[in-house]
Amino acid sequence: VVSAARLPILNPNEFDLWKMRIEKYFLMTDYSLWEVILNGDSPAPTRVVDGVLQPVAPTTVEQRLARNNELKARGTFLMALPDKHQLKFNSHKDAKTLMEAIEKRFGGNTDTKKVQKTLLKQQYENFSGSSTESLDQINDRLQNLISQLEILRVSLSQEDIILKFLRSLLSEWKTHTLIWRKKTDLDKQSLDDLTGRNLRANRPTSMDFDMSKVEYYNCHMKGYFARECRSQKNTRRNGAAESQRRNVLVEASTSNALVSQCDGVGSYD
Repeated sequence: VVSAARLPILNPNEFDLWKMRIEKYFLMTDYSLWEVILNGDSPAPTRVVDGVLQPVAPTTVEQRLARNNELKARGTFLMALPDKHQLKFNSHKDAKTLMEAIEKRFGGNTDTKKVQKTLLKQQYENFSGSSTESLDQINDRLQNLISQLEILRVSLSQEDIILKFLRSLLSEWKTHTLIWRKKTDLDKQSLDDLTGRNLRANRPTSMDFDMSKVEYYNCHMKGYFARECRSQKNTRRNGAAESQRRNVLVEASTSNALVSQCDGVGSYD
């Protein structure tokens, strides 16, 4: 797991998201480094020399470990900055003050966050899927929007999230959205439960539906969805055309046979 962890590089326009990711990175690698960032390093060992208190090199195992964690945390933070910003923040000699400086520079003020929160709320209210997206893509886009809202301390109930997803689907999912909206335990469901996370090409075989009992609202036939309905119509249309073609061939063959018989009768004369 540690080898798979990738250090998130700060996007100056997405500080809150980066802060969440960098904490997860430390959690996956060495969370004691994040504790150093939050709480600051333990006081450096000192001793009195000629009546003056002076710092000394760490001597005990605990002191050396604390110093090592401090250096690693600070170095990791610097590497997580874009190259053009590393030199600017190199003057901060410990991880805690470095983090505070980064947050002050990129975190934005209260007014900026308030505007961002308002815009994200509007995006959430107006969220809808498109005909070019699969369920997974709609799900991922909604999940990303929810994550950004949660970073800004916007609370959303699980039931509201599920209903938002269902309302965002196109009309060909009308039957299934109605069934799901009648469930009484929506607050215990997740978007991954709803989509199954194994849907490809918009086939909801994992949404707890018996396909033989599902009725497509447009033509009132059971067992398939709009996309399949169109393909069945094409099949029926092609089948009818094929049947008509066979009839024409049979009629033509019969006519040819009658002509041949007439020719034969004529020859007897």
